[in-house]
Amino acid sequence: MIRLKAFTLLFAGLLLLMNSALAEGLPLECKASDSDKKTKSIDLRSEMPPLRDQGSIGWCYGFTAADLMSHYLYKTKGKSLLNPKNEDYLSKKFSVSAIGVSTAYNESVRVGYNNDLRGKMLTELQKLNKKVFPEGGTVAEAIKIAAAKGICFEKDLSADDFSYVNDYRCAIKNNCVAADIFNIVYDTPGEAASCNDLFSIQKMFSTLDIKTIQKILATSARENAINNLVNASCGNRFANTKFDMQKGPVVQAYNLGGINTPAILMASMDLALDKGVPVGILYFSDFLTREEKSQTLKHASTIVGKRFNPKTCEVEYILRNSWGTGCGNYTKDNPVFNQCIDALKPLFKAGDHDKKAQQDYFNGVLACRKNNPPLPRNSRILCDEASSHVIIRKSDLEKQVYNLTMIKEDERF
Repeated sequence: MIRLKAFTLLFAGLLLLMNSALAEGLPLECKASDSDKKTKSIDLRSEMPPLRDQGSIGWCYGFTAADLMSHYLYKTKGKSLLNPKNEDYLSKKFSVSAIGVSTAYNESVRVGYNNDLRGKMLTELQKLNKKVFPEGGTVAEAIKIAAAKGICFEKDLSADDFSYVNDYRCAIKNNCVAADIFNIVYDTPGEAASCNDLFSIQKMFSTLDIKTIQKILATSARENAINNLVNASCGNRFANTKFDMQKGPVVQAYNLGGINTPAILMASMDLALDKGVPVGILYFSDFLTREEKSQTLKHASTIVGKRFNPKTCEVEYILRNSWGTGCGNYTKDNPVFNQCIDALKPLFKAGDHDKKAQQDYFNGVLACRKNNPPLPRNSRILCDEASSHVIIRKSDLEKQVYNLTMIKEDERF
C-alpha cells in the first residue's frame, strides 16, 4: 500500500513536470539554465544597411566594420561627423562603403603588398595563389583607421552585386562582384582599355566618368590602379567625413585569452545586444556550411540579435554575413565542381587574347555548376530566406568565436 502511494506521488510529480514543460513550450529533456531561458529577445535587422556580397575578396573584416559604423551613424544621427548630418545611414546611398574601409586599411597597414604584384599578369598571380589586393585584417583596427582618415559612402563606392557585367572573369558565380571588378581593373592595359572594360569598371566607380577612369588607368601601374581609382572616387569625401575623435566612435574589442574565456566573450556580446548595439565577431566559420568539425576558415560577421528557442532549448543568435542575399552561400561546394573548374583553367589563360576562349570558359563554368550542384548545408544552421540572415546556436558559436568588436553608442554602454 505504501509503495502504491509512493508510485502515485511520483507519477503525479512527473505529470506536473511534463505539464510545466509543455506550458513553457520546452522539450522534456531541456536542461537550459534559468538565465538562458530568460534571455532578452533582440532583433536589430531593421537597423542595419542592405546586405552586401564580398564574393571571393577577403575583406570580411571591412564589411563588418562598415556594418558597425553604419549602425553607429544611424544611432547617433551622424553627430560626430563634420559633414553630412542626419542622412539615411541605412540606405544604399549613405551606408558606409565596405570597399572604402578596406582600402583605407590596406593603405595604412599593408603598404608593402603591392611590391609583390609588380610586373605580374593576372594569370601569373592566380598560379601563385595571390590576389590583386591584400586580404585579411581586424575589425577594430579597420574602424579606427577609417574614423581617422574619413569614410566613403556606398553611393560613392559600392560593394553591390554587378550581375549586369558580362565578363568571362565573372563566370564562377555567373555575376560580377567586387573582386571580379578589381581583376578587370588590374588586367586592363591603360590606354588600350576596351569600351566594355571601361564600362564594367565604371559600374563600381560610378562617380567617375569614362574619360577619368581611362586617364587613371593610363597613368597608373597595375599594382596601384585600384587604389588610385578608390581615392579618386572617395578622396574629397574622405576629408569631409572624418570623425570627431573626442565624441566617437569609441571602439571596444575583446580577444580570447587570459581572463576572456569563451563564456565571458558570449556574456559581453549579450550585454551589448541588450543595449541595442550590434557586435562584430571573428570566428571560425566552417560550421556554417559543413557538419564535420573543422577550424580553418577565419571569418568576420556581425551579430544583430538573439533569442531563446524553446524548440532547440538553446539561446540562438542572428548572424548577418557579407555573402549577399539568399541562402545559397550556406551550402557546401561539390568537390567535383572544383575539379571541373580546374580543368577549364587553360581556357581562362587563353581568354586573355581569345574571345572564343573567353566564351567557352564562361559556358564551361556554368555547365560545371549545373552538373555538380552544391551539397546541403549544416542541418543545425537555419537560414531565413526572407532576410538572408542565419540563426546559429550558442553552443556552436561559443566553440568558434575568438574576438568581439563593438562601438560605444551612448554613455550607458
